[in-house]
Amino acid sequence: MSYDLVFWRDQRSLRPDPVGIYEALLAGQLVPDLDQFAIEPTLRALAERFPGIRPSLSGETGHAVWESPNLETIIEFSWSSQHLIAITRGGCTDEQMNVIIDICVGIGGARLYDPQINERFDSQ
Repeated sequence: MSYDLVFWRDQRSLRPDPVGIYEALLAGQLVPDLDQFAIEPTLRALAERFPGIRPSLSGETGHAVWESPNLETIIEFSWSSQHLIAITRGGCTDEQMNVIIDICVGIGGARLYDPQINERFDSQ
């Protein structure tokens, strides 16, 4: 089973349809009016929590994969200057997903969008 966690920064009080933003980011497009995502410190924090991630910090887009020591969980990370997506597969725990959320919100300054239920979590 997989689960997607999607993060971007948007300080506007009136939010457009998050599905459109999500689809544009997936297509590799820059979305007007989105803030820059603090990707480098976010990736460093993720790499500390998920040892073995070796993301390339050069350039504005990237991809990295983390596998648990027992190979039961895989988390794929992809990002641009505006977003980060974490796709969890296998036995990803709630604790692991909460760590990703805490890092992306606390360090990245972003908010979570859950495409499985089409909900953007905008409150602090």
